[in-house]
Amino acid sequence: MMTLRKSATVVAYTYEAGEHCLDCAAGRFGLGEIHAFDSEGNAVYPVFLDQTAGDSFTCDTCFQAVNY
Repeated sequence: MMTLRKSATVVAYTYEAGEHCLDCAAGRFGLGEIHAFDSEGNAVYPVFLDQTAGDSFTCDTCFQAVNY
């Protein structure tokens, strides 16, 4: 059975001029909705599935390959 993915699904967060996996973002900023700022005072933004250009990325914190 094919599973449909929702375009509004958060797949990563951007902060510190990089893209970070959900686990690393939660470890740094806490669980739940993230309304935080990085060390330079920039807002932390979610990356939604429909904003991705490809099917994977490498987390800039843990350096693991993450598939969307």
